[in-house]
Amino acid sequence: MASVEGRVIDEDQAQDEDGPSLRIVEVDELFGRHTYRIRMGGEDASSSDRLTLLYGDNGCGKTTVLQMVWHLLSPARQSNHRTAIARVPFRRFAVQLSDGAKIEATKSDGLVGNYSIVVTNDGRQVCKVNYEVDENISIRASYEHSAAFDSALDSLLRAAEVAYGRDKSGRRKKKVEAVEEKPRPNDDRAYLDYVRSLGISPFFLADDRNIYSDDLVSESDRVVRPSIDRGVPTPEKMREAVARELSTCIGRVNEWLRQLTLGGQNQGSVGANSIYLEVVENLALEATNPIEEESMGVEERFRQVAERTKDFERLGLVPKLDSERFAALLPGLKGERRQIAEGVLIPYLSSLQARLDALQGAQTLIRTFLDQVNSFLDGKYVIFHPRLGLRIVDEDAVRVDPVMLSSGERQLMLLLCNTLLARRNSRLFIIDEPELSLNVKWQRHILEALLACTEGSDVQFIVATHSVEIITGHMENLAHLGAVDVG
Repeated sequence: MASVEGRVIDEDQAQDEDGPSLRIVEVDELFGRHTYRIRMGGEDASSSDRLTLLYGDNGCGKTTVLQMVWHLLSPARQSNHRTAIARVPFRRFAVQLSDGAKIEATKSDGLVGNYSIVVTNDGRQVCKVNYEVDENISIRASYEHSAAFDSALDSLLRAAEVAYGRDKSGRRKKKVEAVEEKPRPNDDRAYLDYVRSLGISPFFLADDRNIYSDDLVSESDRVVRPSIDRGVPTPEKMREAVARELSTCIGRVNEWLRQLTLGGQNQGSVGANSIYLEVVENLALEATNPIEEESMGVEERFRQVAERTKDFERLGLVPKLDSERFAALLPGLKGERRQIAEGVLIPYLSSLQARLDALQGAQTLIRTFLDQVNSFLDGKYVIFHPRLGLRIVDEDAVRVDPVMLSSGERQLMLLLCNTLLARRNSRLFIIDEPELSLNVKWQRHILEALLACTEGSDVQFIVATHSVEIITGHMENLAHLGAVDVG
């Protein structure tokens, strides 16, 4: 429970379709000893902010920083985010966003316990939440009411009504969701609505290899899963967690890819009535109609469509096109028969091109994922079919159960599958030690694979690592957490 102070947000401060990204993370007196200012993209200000590597000595707080970013930017009410912030010993923790906003948590009594969260945008306060906790670190209500509270809170809620949805192709779009219940002055719903409106929805792949996300994990799941705040899990528990998460993750990816391909097929398909109607319309035109001008290039157009279709056929996204028979028959058609054939083929080719255009995003995404994961595997392959989903097979095309993979193969699949899910649901993927169970060769290339699978998206990666192979391959993206004695 919490108190909230609100402030009007100007309409020109509303988020654009892509939404804001993380720019800077600041922390003062973490564990009473460490103060950091972390620039996204690393210490080289000219580098891309899509990847940030945190490295430093054991105990410097890399994992804690990852957890704090996740808790601060996650809006779910019943997921212990606010309680976790109260438990972590620090003086101040803040994230700065690309739209000029800053979300800042400051402890009021020591390093553990009571704290406030203040959201500002270009220096103007958006909202403030005061959290008070008891001796058991249990959040309870405490607030001060002001005459301007109601009007300010109403304005904040209107600004926070903008949420992010997705169209049939999986791309982000805006939608407006009405706020059904006005928050009471003694809770933090306005702040959580603001965080939700940012559309960041962070994913956190913790060192226990559970994926933590407000979007993917139901509240009942959280009850039975080990908390990321309970210390380092045993190797046996990690193996169990990876097996459980991999099975769930592959299922989620398959469901999304089926939706993505089905949406593209429906969007690009032209009904038989529409095709034949266009054929009749073309035949009804005079001989000097545009079709006659276009007919000179129909064979080349057919060749281009047939060539493009091959990549989609391999993934089962479209039926096989018998291009060789078409190519053999077309040159033999003359005069009126040629004109009739072209009148049929032109709308048919147009419908094929429309379907390929609609499926292009899905095809590129699936092909990239398969290329990346198969570049690591030896003696096994990941394949895809819209009806069967992702499957792992051996060199004899015999299906391999995911539980039979080696620990490194399971970790690899988990990383790459979760990256696809992050691309769909999130703009921030936080990963603690991606090198776990990966051999040296795989460590050298794993981050390039993650970036390739999110190419063209706005997904950022914040990664904590001890791997020399990963560090040396991404020197321009490093953020060193060197201890600063503030005592």
